[in-house]
Amino acid sequence: MQLVVVDTNVLIAGVLTSNVKSPTARVVEGILNGNILFLLSPALLAEYRAVLLRMKLIALHGLTVDEAELLLTELVANALWCESQVQGESLDSKDNHFWALLDEEPNVILVTGDQLLLQEPHAVGRVIPPSDYVAGDFSS
Repeated sequence: MQLVVVDTNVLIAGVLTSNVKSPTARVVEGILNGNILFLLSPALLAEYRAVLLRMKLIALHGLTVDEAELLLTELVANALWCESQVQGESLDSKDNHFWALLDEEPNVILVTGDQLLLQEPHAVGRVIPPSDYVAGDFSS
């Protein structure tokens, strides 16, 4: 089973979509049911929480704060926890925690919809969009 890091944009898109067959929905379902082995750090969990609980997004996904916290708890329960000892240096400093995870676990794949991360991938690990991940194309 391939170890992945799931970018916040993939998690949020998966929660927001009504299309259960969309790549982002399939990734979220996979991490929630334990079929996708994924890595989670304190920084990434904090980012998930902050974005999921934005008022604008609450209006879109319709989850209560308690339901959002339950979703986060389920994510943590199914994740491999990593308190990275390295400091990543991404082109966008807000993404440093992704590079730190890739440095910590070089065989991990970052699944993201962020075009900057896809166009300027880290030297360690791989960075691919959700559509490639669900298609099993890990070569990007």
